Amino acid sequence: MTLLPNPPKNVLLYGNATRPRVRHAIEQVQPLIEERSPVVSVSQDRELDLSSTAFDLLIAFGGDGSLLGLARRMGHRQRPIVGVNFGKVGFLACFELPDLLVALDELFDPQLSKELIMRECIMQEVLIRRADGSQEKHFAMNEVVISRGALSRMIGLECWIDGALVTHYDVDGLIVSTPAGSTAHSLSAGGPVLEQELEAFVITPICPLTLAIRPLVVRASRRIKLRVAEAGGGVFATIDGHEVVELGIGDDIEVRVLPQKVSLVAPRTPGYYANLRTKLLWGGRMNPAHPAPMEP
Repeated sequence: MTLLPNPPKNVLLYGNATRPRVRHAIEQVQPLIEERSPVVSVSQDRELDLSSTAFDLLIAFGGDGSLLGLARRMGHRQRPIVGVNFGKVGFLACFELPDLLVALDELFDPQLSKELIMRECIMQEVLIRRADGSQEKHFAMNEVVISRGALSRMIGLECWIDGALVTHYDVDGLIVSTPAGSTAHSLSAGGPVLEQELEAFVITPICPLTLAIRPLVVRASRRIKLRVAEAGGGVFATIDGHEVVELGIGDDIEVRVLPQKVSLVAPRTPGYYANLRTKLLWGGRMNPAHPAPMEP
């Protein structure tokens, strides 16, 4: 597909310049982009308000966690992200620095962008309503996790979807993930892998008391409400593994889809399934005597 119908004019380079490898990468990339784009800004300010800063392409130097944080901070005003991997896996930040250097012409010339695609991923809007009537809002690209504290006691969570009671969970925790997050915490807890561009949520229990409880996939247009019904200790909501909110008995957590999607720029090859095989070791160990089939 055509990546950008109009070449980006305002490019923001973002990365933690206290890391020598990141600083060196930004120093390499900045002059090359300045040859192609009239405006380039460089920032490592974690307090920068990305929802109001003027740019139309974000090149992020960091790991998947950094990319998640940037998507959350853009909130309702999402702009395309090019993730340059300086983390461990690089499943969302899928460019390595040499790949980016090769792809610069394609990023800034739509006529040359046939080797790039843009993945549109949904985000969650997480609304926490307290039993005392107060409320707060968060954004999540991967997941929200409701979990117990340090004490080894189960928590009781009631779940409604579009106002209809689903069940009462007795669990160590519960994960509501997006397709992008289905390869993160939810996968480790036994949830299914969803293609990144599906519009769905996965509800995955963590160590449920009964074998009858299994992961559930629902349309993203649904509204999921969880209520803390029982707790023998602390209960917490963790947003994308970064933001942590303490919860109490009677607090509600409502998860709904954010109207704006996250746009991730990615190379067309090796592709999503190749990344599952190579980065997440999908399918286990390959038998050298029976090599994987060639890509069509």
